[in-house]
Amino acid sequence: MEGAKIALEVLSTALNAAPIPELFKSAVTAIPDLALKIMDVVEGVKGNVEDAKALVIYIATVTNTTMNPFKTKPTDSLDKSPETKKRLEEFKQLLTNIQDDMKALMDRKLRKRVFSYARDATKLAEMKKKVDDAINRLQLETVVATGHEIELMSHGQGQIAEQQQLMMQEQHLMLQKQEASPSYITRDADRVMQQQQYLIIQKQERSSIL
Repeated sequence: MEGAKIALEVLSTALNAAPIPELFKSAVTAIPDLALKIMDVVEGVKGNVEDAKALVIYIATVTNTTMNPFKTKPTDSLDKSPETKKRLEEFKQLLTNIQDDMKALMDRKLRKRVFSYARDATKLAEMKKKVDDAINRLQLETVVATGHEIELMSHGQGQIAEQQQLMMQEQHLMLQKQEASPSYITRDADRVMQQQQYLIIQKQERSSIL
């Protein structure tokens, strides 16, 4: 967990110093701090918390890969996007809820955690699914906002942006159909990183057009 924690601390410092639009600066800077607090809840607990630790590492990973692009100045369309603010606030609130729920799970005695293992696994899977849904909505909104800006600049490039948006929407629907389970955590972290790389490539292509 230490590596994931250090990465979040570095991200938090960078975001606080970044030129983030005031529209959603508070949410952007709060999100990595909330992910760190969730890690702190689980970090010192002993016994029968493997799935919980796997989940908080997953949350740290997707938070880092999703929020990392905000370290650089967003596009004009993203600056003015109330939908982006809405999705960021949703993710922020979700992490706040997970922090509370995780604390309730971890505060129990070891014996109760052992006897509640199956029930806890279901709760953790539900948390993970909510994280996935929030991340997918945020990433999709980012693609839609930046894609709209490209379309205004060039009709031909706008068609490409539209195709990319459709691809992301299809991926979003497919991911919603997957069953959430702690056993998928490592694989899904890799998948989120791949999606983030896709968004970065798209941003670079847009920058080259400008």
